[in-house]
Amino acid sequence: MSTSSSGFGSGGGDAHPHPHHHQHQQPQHIGAALGGVGVVVPASVSSSSSSAASTGLSSSGSGGVVPGATLSVSRVPASKLLSVDNHLRRKYEVLLQSANAHPERSADKLHELRKMILLDGIPRQTTEEIAQNQTKCSLRGRIWKALLGVRTTSADQYIALIKKGPAPPEHFAQIEKDLDRTFKNDPVFTNTVPVQSLRRVLNAFVYTIPDHKIKLSGYVQGMNLYAACLLHVMPELDAFHTLCTLLHVHLPMYFVPSLPGGHEATKLFTVILKHVDIQLYNHLKEHQFNPPLAFQPLISLCTSTPPFEQALQLWDYFFALGVHLSVPTLVAQLVLNRTEILSGRNGFHDLPPLNKIYVDMANSIVLNLPPEVWELLCKHTREPIQIPISLYDPNEFTMKSGTAKKHHIPLISPATTTSKSPAVFND
Repeated sequence: MSTSSSGFGSGGGDAHPHPHHHQHQQPQHIGAALGGVGVVVPASVSSSSSSAASTGLSSSGSGGVVPGATLSVSRVPASKLLSVDNHLRRKYEVLLQSANAHPERSADKLHELRKMILLDGIPRQTTEEIAQNQTKCSLRGRIWKALLGVRTTSADQYIALIKKGPAPPEHFAQIEKDLDRTFKNDPVFTNTVPVQSLRRVLNAFVYTIPDHKIKLSGYVQGMNLYAACLLHVMPELDAFHTLCTLLHVHLPMYFVPSLPGGHEATKLFTVILKHVDIQLYNHLKEHQFNPPLAFQPLISLCTSTPPFEQALQLWDYFFALGVHLSVPTLVAQLVLNRTEILSGRNGFHDLPPLNKIYVDMANSIVLNLPPEVWELLCKHTREPIQIPISLYDPNEFTMKSGTAKKHHIPLISPATTTSKSPAVFND
């Protein structure tokens, strides 16, 4: 079997220490507090290759948001942005090369990597990376594999799964339905990812399920979005193995039968919102907001709402500090849009583009969570949890028979990101 593997650590533990006692520190310290994902520099392998070659780690995309920063990037000259990106890219390459040269320091390098992502983001994808995305792993792709702990990529294994042909009929039919509607209106995706690659990755993935202790449900709608994001930043072979690690290791509860992780995420969404902003929480109850409306954004890790490029930037954050952070990020979208919500001006499905500024607010939310809620949040993607009724009472949001909603509640509205935050964020 042709397999590739490389260093940069042997993976992180499952512990998620609560960051409450770090609440007055700057964001660069959050990486250590929000640990729990392994790291390794895997190989970058062409989808047509039967062998693998070791590489460093790299990534592409836009930068993250530093506390207090504004979204006035468009006013910066293009030449200056390019210079900043090139400088940041070199910093990442130096870090990754150092990690490969000193595997015994993998934990320290992982901390540095997370810190860089949170403070500086990942540099934007270059024209060369876009042109070579089917044969060469981008900087962002290599960083994602490292953060998720993708240790090996086997071309022989992937080819053997492809040779099995289409997935069983009930899965294959749903895959075919989803192919044509995967980011179909976003040229950033459609111009870079062939439909055939997405088809092969999804069908092959279904055949990996029997080999794992936690048995997923087979193909579930939404897996196409995960695979699509990966295929945009890395070759087909790498995307397949990264998808397997992401869903089987980091998000199994989201895709086992009945999707319990997704449903628990919606409950945690309301628990956290109640803790963060009781006024907004009570307003949503009064106007018959239904928490399951948050299910799709949560189970898709915020890829179900456009634009595609912003979803990639949010994934940088989720993979660096934990996929469970999609829940407080969605709460942040509500809190930053609270003025519009309280006035009832926007419809729930009138969702403006995602915006990476929510990362700042999500960090503030995390630092103020009670330990019990933090522990449940960290566990819910990987193992079954039971949220006590003292935290979540399902009857609070039960729709009364014959009651019409007075307002449709939006999840996202960057236009109101300057509205005042609740007092909990003002130390």
